[in-house]
Amino acid sequence: MSTTSSAAVIGILVLGVAAGVASYMIQTHIEQSEISVVSKERLLSVSTDSDGKSSSKYRNFVYSDAETYVVEDSLWNGHFTSSTVYAKIQEGARCRVTLAGYRFGFLSMFQNIIEVECGA
Repeated sequence: MSTTSSAAVIGILVLGVAAGVASYMIQTHIEQSEISVVSKERLLSVSTDSDGKSSSKYRNFVYSDAETYVVEDSLWNGHFTSSTVYAKIQEGARCRVTLAGYRFGFLSMFQNIIEVECGA
């Protein structure tokens, strides 16, 4: 392998590790907050691959008076109960939430609600 090829492989490995570490650090950032839920919705996206096979994915959004959140499963947080958490969220309620991640609007990244307790 030439020196240029070796440098390219090392560069790709370093970028891959850096991306993995950054993803882990972002997703494992946990904070508590209290939000006023304005509304929530489940959006369906359907895609078709080049062979004509289609696949679908739901994404749960929660809109508060100040921010937009998602409710999704998360491998990094060991959170696999997003449907249950989403069902507990009540429109018009004040909710105490546990959030994972950060909000990066330019990357369309939202904080993830991983736990919730709603009052009336």
